[in-house]
Amino acid sequence: MKKKSELSKSWYGASLLVLFGMALGTLTPNFLGLDYILPTAGAVLTLLGFRRLRGENLWFSRCRILAILRLAYIFSFLIANTTILWSLLQDAPIRSALMSVNPALSFAMYYCFWMALRTMQSEAGDELHAAAAFAVIVWYAALCFIALLKLQGVIFFAIILASFFLIFYRLCRLLLDMHEDGYEISPAVTKLSDHTLLGVLAAVLLIGSACGFLFGCRYPMDYQEFTNAGKDNEIRAHLAELGFPMYVLDDLSESDLASCKDAVQVVFSESDEPVTYANTAFAENELRLTSVGVQLPKDTGRWIIFHHFLWTSAPGFYGTECLQVIPAWQSEGWSRDGDPTGRVLYDRDKKTYSASFYTLGTQTVPGLLITGADNIFAGFSMPYRSENQRGYIAYPVLNLQSSDFLTSWINYTHQKTWLQYPVQTAVDLRTENSWNDSPAFQTVQSALLFKDA
Repeated sequence: MKKKSELSKSWYGASLLVLFGMALGTLTPNFLGLDYILPTAGAVLTLLGFRRLRGENLWFSRCRILAILRLAYIFSFLIANTTILWSLLQDAPIRSALMSVNPALSFAMYYCFWMALRTMQSEAGDELHAAAAFAVIVWYAALCFIALLKLQGVIFFAIILASFFLIFYRLCRLLLDMHEDGYEISPAVTKLSDHTLLGVLAAVLLIGSACGFLFGCRYPMDYQEFTNAGKDNEIRAHLAELGFPMYVLDDLSESDLASCKDAVQVVFSESDEPVTYANTAFAENELRLTSVGVQLPKDTGRWIIFHHFLWTSAPGFYGTECLQVIPAWQSEGWSRDGDPTGRVLYDRDKKTYSASFYTLGTQTVPGLLITGADNIFAGFSMPYRSENQRGYIAYPVLNLQSSDFLTSWINYTHQKTWLQYPVQTAVDLRTENSWNDSPAFQTVQSALLFKDA
């Protein structure tokens, strides 16, 4: 390549696309969706610029390949956010590995860009002066280091922002100087025009996102046909005599039924709650929440607590659901005495199907009052074309001080619509200790409150 006196619009235009693409991809404010929009726009601009420059030297060709990989990663991330996949990988090591891909590709691309500019200057016989491009690498490394250490504060933000604009200005001056010196390139021949490429990218993103919202918003539950083998069980008959609600009793597993052997007392509460159209004039009480306490012989101090739900009409949208139990062991005088159990059931074509919860366990959640630590969470999804969707959580608790007051709360969170981005599950919402629901979810609450006379 030779340096020529005639100004080259091809070189300058392509380099500006790269420059502004880098700028959009590095400064990503976390509001109004800009942390998704700006990196995507930046990756597209960067690819458009490098695809014009790729024939200039080997380093620009490498920049184009890295730009393609980076855009593919961002698109994959955007589409994954239309599913619950990211939530399912919450504690998986692969999630951390995937999060490091974008910084690694960005580092490599910035380095290749720096080397590409130096190569252009060297071939033109100029003094190598691409320090501004190298400063981008240093600045991005510092940004990643600050993010890794989770450093916050106005001072850090001011330094990052000021240094960014200074480096951006110096890089603009570098490219303008090379432009005014007459650097010229021969634009690479492309099979697709920029407009056609943008159309293809938009189609991929829209189709992928639509598939994500349609097929990736529910847990992969393993429902099997269920027969109540313990229907004539003596324990069942005894519990019924004590006042255990029959529609809850019929749903218990054999092991949960057996845990209530020798029960001496049954207490329960029942409430019907509006969920689907809770805040409109069309509200109806379509969700029945029933809480049951089974007291075992007093010398054991043991209780079994059941929290049961039953949809008396169609839930509307079938996404993810969450049961959050604030257990009795959080009250003074009570302690945990075992792990939670439970399952989900539904009817179809006069048959009953059941499955274990997709997730079930305790988790520490910081907060105030009844939303405090060590709650029980169960995540699940209900199938389309199902009826009488229902289920329960059971857990044992021990009365340490002969307390005469028992309190156990349940929050049921229902997903009302697919319209949310990024997609989160009902369990995600509750474990974040969000007291107020997002527009996609509705939470109702009930409790078992018992005071021994």
